[in-house]
Amino acid sequence: MSRVFENELDLKNLNENLHQALLEAHRDFDTIIKEATNEDTRKRLLVLESKVDTVTKSLKKINQLILLNFYQGNKWRKIEVSTPLLASIEKLKRHAQKKEQIIDFENQTTEAVNFGDGIIFEEFIFDNLISNAIKFSPHGSKIHIRLTQNSDYNIIELRDYGIGMDGDQLYRINSITDRIYTPDTDGEIGSGMSFPIVASLMRKLNGSLIVNSWTKETAEHKRGTAVKLKFHRF
Repeated sequence: MSRVFENELDLKNLNENLHQALLEAHRDFDTIIKEATNEDTRKRLLVLESKVDTVTKSLKKINQLILLNFYQGNKWRKIEVSTPLLASIEKLKRHAQKKEQIIDFENQTTEAVNFGDGIIFEEFIFDNLISNAIKFSPHGSKIHIRLTQNSDYNIIELRDYGIGMDGDQLYRINSITDRIYTPDTDGEIGSGMSFPIVASLMRKLNGSLIVNSWTKETAEHKRGTAVKLKFHRF
């Protein structure tokens, strides 16, 4: 059996941390009801709601991790990578449209064959990356996705013009136990687990994940995040 996360203590510790977060949320709620004024209650309930929402999103990601951890590697086969990529783009377009965003996709290949699995590529790699770009990009912005290749690799590049990540966030981007909870452009806090899932899968596929990000616009780069995935060609 091929496992994405060899250290099962990571998943156990993560589950315990989320359970502790839920207990803290319940204690916070009890304190609010007993002590707060009406206006203060409203504000603190919003914070509490955010905590519960973060835990809920994290639990959904844990379901992904559990599935991936016991995924049979011998089921992987050669696939045309543009197929799951297009499926993910079409699925997430409606989320982008809610924020009046445009997903611009450019395919510069005639055939881009990779070793893997269509569902894994679509739901665990592309869905995580594209939904992240949508979440952390402003209303009315563009998200660029490009599929290219060279003699050795099929390359997928995704560029958004959102809030970006600083050096500390980039340093911890691949850890499921040392995550950063960053509010998106609408103030909602995500699980912080999308990049660890993608990074682990890319290692399993002997590919690479390269992430660059800028929190401020410079002469060389606009604010936002640039993600590059490199898969060996077959």
